[in-house]
Amino acid sequence: MSWLQAPKANQAPGKRPRRDPEKSAASKLDYETKRKRNFLPSWTEKFPWLRYTEEAGEEYMMYCSTCRSLPDIADTSSSLFKGTGSFRYDTLSTHALRLHRMEETMLVKMTNIMHAAYYVARTEQPFTHFTTLHGLIKRTGGQLPNCYASNMASFSVAGLVDWRERLVGFGSDGAAVNVGCRTGVATRFKEQVPHLIPIHCIAHRLELGVVSAIKENPKMQQLQATLCSIYEQYHYAPKALRELRMIAEAMEEKVLKPTTLHGARWVPYVHCAAKVLCDSFPVILAHFEDMASLERRPKPSAAVTGRAKKVSSYLKDYGSVLFLHFLCHVLDHLATLSKVFQKDSVTVCEAVESQERCFWNLSSLKTRMGLCMETFVEQSNGSGCYKGVQLNRASSSTLEPQRAAVIDAVISHLDERLKDLHQDSIVAKFRALDPSCWPKYDHTDAVARETFTQHGQEEIKSLSGFYKELLAKAGITPEEVIAEYAQYKSFALRRSAVPMRDIFLSVLQSEERRAMFRCLCHLIEIYMVLPVSTAVCERGFSTMKRVKTDWRSSLTTAQLQRLMFISIQGPALEDFDAASAAQRWWTSSLRRRRPGFNPWSSRERGDEEDELVLMGSEDELEE
Repeated sequence: MSWLQAPKANQAPGKRPRRDPEKSAASKLDYETKRKRNFLPSWTEKFPWLRYTEEAGEEYMMYCSTCRSLPDIADTSSSLFKGTGSFRYDTLSTHALRLHRMEETMLVKMTNIMHAAYYVARTEQPFTHFTTLHGLIKRTGGQLPNCYASNMASFSVAGLVDWRERLVGFGSDGAAVNVGCRTGVATRFKEQVPHLIPIHCIAHRLELGVVSAIKENPKMQQLQATLCSIYEQYHYAPKALRELRMIAEAMEEKVLKPTTLHGARWVPYVHCAAKVLCDSFPVILAHFEDMASLERRPKPSAAVTGRAKKVSSYLKDYGSVLFLHFLCHVLDHLATLSKVFQKDSVTVCEAVESQERCFWNLSSLKTRMGLCMETFVEQSNGSGCYKGVQLNRASSSTLEPQRAAVIDAVISHLDERLKDLHQDSIVAKFRALDPSCWPKYDHTDAVARETFTQHGQEEIKSLSGFYKELLAKAGITPEEVIAEYAQYKSFALRRSAVPMRDIFLSVLQSEERRAMFRCLCHLIEIYMVLPVSTAVCERGFSTMKRVKTDWRSSLTTAQLQRLMFISIQGPALEDFDAASAAQRWWTSSLRRRRPGFNPWSSRERGDEEDELVLMGSEDELEE
């Protein structure tokens, strides 16, 4: 009876003892550690793309011949692309799912699904519209699979690895939390990334410079107050706006609704408000004179009457109207500069060139009148009658002293705000790569040749020293960068009429030129990605406000990020490649996709059989 074992204490007779989970897990781990897996030749029959190396002196491993033959589209990080010695069947089955191609009919159906899903996300619509759109496609004869008819969205998230090694610039507005010298975000970043360049948004600095210039000039302050009063009158009183349009219809004139002066970018808003006042001048003045009249019934409130008298008095002054037309020209150039600063692709040199061009145009307004101002002077013809309105204190003055004072103030404040782009800063030293900033080259003049050769050497040396650690990681020394700079000069000199950004793109997009300027390419890439403007962030805030409405408050942060990314950076609807998206969806799953599977097919078939049985029973009863 040695094979019999007495039951242990606290154990019921006839029951097996319970196993300890921790001991079971440890035993299984120990088994997997000691277990030696072998390659089975039968796997090659089921997976024709599988290859196994048995050459002497090499480690035994298996790999995918299809992936290695197509490295451009294959997943190079896959273990079966590199070769693995872990012989597991589930690894092969998972890889086979990714190689399996979708049928053409199903690909067409899934492409239509992707088009509908991308349309919903790109146009910033709620997910509930997808169900309606799905039904509309089916009613119009479009091919769709039997599933995925509910609300769905599937987008990938792009991550950034090793951001400290890739970070070279930081763009922000002027808030202390961002640019504070002690605990600001830029200061915190520079502690970890010494070569970081923090840049205050140039579009924001433009607005601040114009605001500072307005505070110094009483006439500009008066005009600003008048534009604000006109906007408030029609924004908060729909009755006043209706009366304005009735007066315009009676006078057979066109009128535009006065716009606000305040917005994400202030200069274009002020420019638009001034243009509306110039174009609708007689209609707006007639309405304000009517509101200030003592005979008006019902009589407006004292605040409205006082505002109407002040605005009508300003608009009937000849010098004020002339100054309004002059300021329209000033704001026209500043608004153009502001729009350049708001572009996503704006670079340092492009910003400096646009700034200098704007300053030249503004300086020319000191001595000559713009088109709008000349038109006003010709129509008033010295009598002070403009568009049927008799202006007070008409004169032949063209406001030359006031014009010069305004332009000098604007240029002075903008030059002070933007001086780091073209004066003694690391950002300004990148101008050594711009051929338009080089001295004139004359091969017959020895002095001119020497000046051209030495130009930019110190700037390139400073840039190489500033990015010394970054260049060292790529195996580049400052001496190599300076040596390449002379070769770059001979290359860019023949393209001096081409914009600097286009020259850089021609270098970066050519493998031959990248090899020619291997060292300078690092500085060129840094220059191309410096964030000189944060207008795209403002547009991101607007996009977030449109996407996450009160009716979509349950969106998660990750989903909101994906929808914003599609709305801001996604291609246009006509450029979206839905077939590639469907193929990526098909191959990105660990489990096999089943778009043609209908989980309710068996139930529907069972209901039909029951109906047939019941119909047969009724026929038998009738017989």
